[in-house]
Amino acid sequence: MTSKIVLAISLFILILLTWYTKTEIVTEREIVNFYSTQLSYEQIEQILAGQKKWEWLGYLFIPIFYLLKLSLVTLCVYTGILLLNIKNISWNKIFGVVVIADMIFLIPSIIKMAWFTFKSDYTLEDVQYFLPGSMLNIFDPKLLEPWLIYPIQSLNIWELAFWIALAVGLKKYLDGDFYRSMSLVAGTYGAGLVIWVVFVTFLTLNFT
Repeated sequence: MTSKIVLAISLFILILLTWYTKTEIVTEREIVNFYSTQLSYEQIEQILAGQKKWEWLGYLFIPIFYLLKLSLVTLCVYTGILLLNIKNISWNKIFGVVVIADMIFLIPSIIKMAWFTFKSDYTLEDVQYFLPGSMLNIFDPKLLEPWLIYPIQSLNIWELAFWIALAVGLKKYLDGDFYRSMSLVAGTYGAGLVIWVVFVTFLTLNFT
Protein backbone atom coordinates (compact mmCIF):
# COMPACT_ATOMS: atom_id res chain seq x y z
CA MET A 1 0.00 0.00 0.00
CA THR A 2 1.54 3.31 -1.08
CA SER A 3 1.76 6.35 1.17
CA LYS A 4 -0.70 8.25 -1.06
CA ILE A 5 -3.38 5.61 -0.52
CA VAL A 6 -2.65 5.55 3.22
CA LEU A 7 -2.89 9.36 3.30
CA ALA A 8 -6.26 9.29 1.52
CA ILE A 9 -7.59 6.61 3.90
CA SER A 10 -6.36 8.53 6.96
CA LEU A 11 -8.00 11.75 5.79
CA PHE A 12 -11.28 9.95 5.11
CA ILE A 13 -11.24 8.39 8.58
CA LEU A 14 -10.41 11.74 10.21
CA ILE A 15 -13.28 13.49 8.43
CA LEU A 16 -15.64 10.63 9.31
CA LEU A 17 -14.58 10.71 12.98
CA THR A 18 -15.02 14.50 13.09
CA TRP A 19 -18.51 14.25 11.58
CA TYR A 20 -19.53 11.46 13.96
CA THR A 21 -18.19 13.34 17.00
CA LYS A 22 -20.10 16.49 16.09
CA THR A 23 -23.37 14.71 15.33
CA GLU A 24 -23.43 11.89 17.90
CA ILE A 25 -21.05 12.70 20.77
CA VAL A 26 -20.57 16.46 21.18
CA THR A 27 -24.23 17.32 20.56
CA GLU A 28 -26.12 20.51 21.40
CA ARG A 29 -27.10 18.95 24.74
CA GLU A 30 -23.46 18.64 25.89
CA ILE A 31 -22.67 22.17 24.71
CA VAL A 32 -25.69 23.66 26.48
CA ASN A 33 -24.90 21.76 29.69
CA PHE A 34 -21.28 22.93 29.60
CA TYR A 35 -22.09 26.63 29.16
CA SER A 36 -25.32 26.72 31.19
CA THR A 37 -23.59 27.94 34.36
CA GLN A 38 -21.38 30.44 32.54
CA LEU A 39 -23.50 32.09 29.86
CA SER A 40 -27.08 33.13 29.24
CA TYR A 41 -29.34 31.06 27.00
CA GLU A 42 -29.14 33.72 24.27
CA GLN A 43 -25.33 33.61 24.32
CA ILE A 44 -25.38 29.81 24.10
CA GLU A 45 -27.74 30.05 21.12
CA GLN A 46 -25.29 32.41 19.43
CA ILE A 47 -22.45 29.91 19.97
CA LEU A 48 -24.52 27.08 18.50
CA ALA A 49 -25.57 29.22 15.54
CA GLY A 50 -21.96 30.21 14.89
CA GLN A 51 -20.84 26.57 14.98
CA LYS A 52 -23.49 25.58 12.44
CA LYS A 53 -22.63 28.50 10.19
CA TRP A 54 -18.91 27.74 10.07
CA GLU A 55 -19.11 23.94 10.37
CA TRP A 56 -18.08 23.46 6.73
CA LEU A 57 -14.89 25.43 7.42
CA GLY A 58 -13.87 22.90 10.06
CA TYR A 59 -14.04 20.06 7.55
CA LEU A 60 -12.09 22.14 5.03
CA PHE A 61 -9.24 22.67 7.48
CA ILE A 62 -8.89 18.98 8.39
CA PRO A 63 -6.69 18.07 5.36
CA ILE A 64 -4.80 21.37 5.65
CA PHE A 65 -3.89 20.88 9.32
CA TYR A 66 -3.20 17.18 8.82
CA LEU A 67 -0.79 17.79 5.94
CA LEU A 68 0.85 20.58 7.94
CA LYS A 69 1.34 18.23 10.88
CA LEU A 70 2.87 15.51 8.67
CA SER A 71 5.10 18.07 6.95
CA LEU A 72 6.41 19.42 10.26
CA VAL A 73 7.27 15.92 11.49
CA THR A 74 8.97 15.22 8.16
CA LEU A 75 10.88 18.50 8.45
CA CYS A 76 12.19 17.54 11.88
CA VAL A 77 13.47 14.16 10.65
CA TYR A 78 14.77 15.57 7.36
CA THR A 79 16.80 18.18 9.25
CA GLY A 80 18.50 15.37 11.15
CA ILE A 81 19.13 13.50 7.89
CA LEU A 82 20.86 16.57 6.41
CA LEU A 83 22.97 17.10 9.52
CA LEU A 84 24.06 13.45 9.46
CA ASN A 85 24.78 13.76 5.73
CA ILE A 86 22.76 10.64 4.84
CA LYS A 87 22.48 10.51 1.04
CA ASN A 88 20.02 7.69 0.32
CA ILE A 89 16.87 9.17 1.84
CA SER A 90 14.84 12.01 0.38
CA TRP A 91 12.04 14.22 1.70
CA ASN A 92 9.42 12.13 -0.14
CA LYS A 93 10.69 8.89 1.40
CA ILE A 94 10.59 10.35 4.90
CA PHE A 95 7.13 11.80 4.27
CA GLY A 96 5.90 8.37 3.19
CA VAL A 97 7.24 6.79 6.39
CA VAL A 98 5.61 9.52 8.51
CA VAL A 99 2.23 9.08 6.76
CA ILE A 100 2.17 5.34 7.46
CA ALA A 101 3.43 5.67 11.05
CA ASP A 102 0.90 8.40 11.83
CA MET A 103 -2.00 6.00 11.27
CA ILE A 104 -1.28 4.81 14.82
CA PHE A 105 -2.90 8.00 16.13
CA LEU A 106 -6.19 7.01 14.51
CA ILE A 107 -6.52 4.10 16.94
CA PRO A 108 -7.11 6.17 20.12
CA SER A 109 -9.55 8.38 18.21
CA ILE A 110 -11.57 5.33 17.17
CA ILE A 111 -11.47 3.91 20.70
CA LYS A 112 -12.57 7.30 22.08
CA MET A 113 -15.48 7.44 19.64
CA ALA A 114 -16.60 3.94 20.59
CA TRP A 115 -16.24 4.70 24.32
CA PHE A 116 -18.56 7.70 24.24
CA THR A 117 -20.96 6.03 21.83
CA PHE A 118 -21.82 3.47 24.50
CA LYS A 119 -21.44 5.84 27.48
CA SER A 120 -24.67 7.66 28.30
CA ASP A 121 -23.56 10.03 31.06
CA TYR A 122 -20.66 12.34 30.20
CA THR A 123 -19.79 16.03 29.87
CA LEU A 124 -17.98 18.10 27.29
CA GLU A 125 -14.94 18.13 29.57
CA ASP A 126 -14.94 14.32 29.70
CA VAL A 127 -14.73 14.22 25.90
CA GLN A 128 -12.05 16.88 25.83
CA TYR A 129 -9.72 15.25 28.35
CA PHE A 130 -10.26 11.55 27.62
CA LEU A 131 -7.43 9.85 25.74
CA PRO A 132 -7.10 6.07 26.07
CA GLY A 133 -3.60 5.02 27.03
CA SER A 134 -2.65 8.44 28.40
CA MET A 135 -1.10 9.28 31.77
CA LEU A 136 -3.82 11.91 32.16
CA ASN A 137 -6.34 9.15 32.87
CA ILE A 138 -4.60 8.53 36.19
CA PHE A 139 -5.49 12.04 37.38
CA ASP A 140 -8.63 14.13 37.66
CA PRO A 141 -8.07 16.92 35.09
CA LYS A 142 -10.34 19.25 37.07
CA LEU A 143 -7.90 19.14 39.98
CA LEU A 144 -4.82 19.85 37.87
CA GLU A 145 -3.39 23.20 36.92
CA PRO A 146 -4.47 23.94 33.30
CA TRP A 147 -0.88 24.19 32.09
CA LEU A 148 -0.14 20.64 33.31
CA ILE A 149 -2.93 18.94 31.33
CA TYR A 150 -1.38 18.93 27.85
CA PRO A 151 2.12 17.78 28.91
CA ILE A 152 0.65 14.91 30.96
CA GLN A 153 -1.77 13.99 28.16
CA SER A 154 1.18 13.85 25.74
CA LEU A 155 2.66 11.00 27.78
CA ASN A 156 0.78 8.12 26.18
CA ILE A 157 1.37 4.72 24.61
CA TRP A 158 0.40 5.97 21.14
CA GLU A 159 3.23 8.48 21.11
CA LEU A 160 5.66 5.70 22.02
CA ALA A 161 4.18 3.45 19.33
CA PHE A 162 4.58 6.25 16.78
CA TRP A 163 8.26 6.64 17.67
CA ILE A 164 8.80 2.91 17.19
CA ALA A 165 6.85 2.82 13.90
CA LEU A 166 8.82 5.82 12.63
CA ALA A 167 12.12 4.19 13.60
CA VAL A 168 11.12 0.89 11.94
CA GLY A 169 10.15 2.73 8.76
CA LEU A 170 13.42 4.65 8.62
CA LYS A 171 15.58 1.66 9.56
CA LYS A 172 15.87 0.37 5.98
CA TYR A 173 17.54 3.64 4.96
CA LEU A 174 20.03 3.39 7.84
CA ASP A 175 21.60 0.01 7.06
CA GLY A 176 18.93 -1.83 9.06
CA ASP A 177 20.24 -0.36 12.31
CA PHE A 178 17.19 0.08 14.58
CA TYR A 179 19.20 1.70 17.39
CA ARG A 180 20.56 4.32 15.00
CA SER A 181 17.10 4.86 13.57
CA MET A 182 15.51 5.30 17.01
CA SER A 183 18.30 7.70 17.99
CA LEU A 184 17.51 9.74 14.87
CA VAL A 185 13.80 9.84 15.75
CA ALA A 186 14.51 10.83 19.35
CA GLY A 187 16.96 13.55 18.36
CA THR A 188 14.74 15.08 15.69
CA TYR A 189 11.04 14.39 16.17
CA GLY A 190 11.53 13.96 19.93
CA ALA A 191 13.22 17.36 20.19
CA GLY A 192 10.48 18.92 18.07
CA LEU A 193 7.78 17.37 20.26
CA VAL A 194 9.38 18.76 23.42
CA ILE A 195 9.54 22.24 21.87
CA TRP A 196 5.87 21.98 20.85
CA VAL A 197 4.74 20.85 24.32
CA VAL A 198 6.70 23.69 25.93
CA PHE A 199 5.14 26.15 23.46
CA VAL A 200 1.58 24.96 24.19
CA THR A 201 2.29 25.05 27.92
CA PHE A 202 3.61 28.62 27.61
CA LEU A 203 0.44 29.70 25.77
CA THR A 204 -1.73 28.02 28.40
CA LEU A 205 0.09 29.80 31.21
CA ASN A 206 -0.30 33.18 29.54
CA PHE A 207 -3.90 32.90 28.33
CA THR A 208 -5.67 31.15 31.23
